[in-house]
Amino acid sequence: MSNYHVFLPSSFGVDPFFGEENVLKRIFANPLPWKLLNAALPEQSTKSFLPSLDITSDEKAYTIHAEIPGMSKDDVKLEVHEHTLVLSGEKKEERKDGKTSHVIERRYGSFERTMTLPDDADIDHITASNKDGVLTITIPRTAHKENRKAITINADA
Repeated sequence: MSNYHVFLPSSFGVDPFFGEENVLKRIFANPLPWKLLNAALPEQSTKSFLPSLDITSDEKAYTIHAEIPGMSKDDVKLEVHEHTLVLSGEKKEERKDGKTSHVIERRYGSFERTMTLPDDADIDHITASNKDGVLTITIPRTAHKENRKAITINADA
């Protein structure tokens, strides 16, 4: 079994976890490290939640997998408007009364993703299910229809 050693500056005291100068208390008491972390990652502190998508297809259907961790079916809305699929919802922040947040890396907020559906998408038979934080949307494909029509040309009258 390997032993791991953590070397801390002498200003943290002899025993940082059990001594009088507890390193964790000192870190959490000083907001500066957390402000520096947010300043170093400004794009992470300003972005809201947006589900990541995987879109696949086979000869029978298109499948969309959207990551929506911590969200129930009541937090998500799925609609079709004029052959456009709209996935929207809100991931709400879990507030703990009386607790101070030091690092918040998870994303929260309202979102909307829109996707134009292919011509062969059967919008009347779309299904969706939510399991283990992944929303699976299945869009069946209609039989391929030829979009050509012969037009009769009339003779000069």
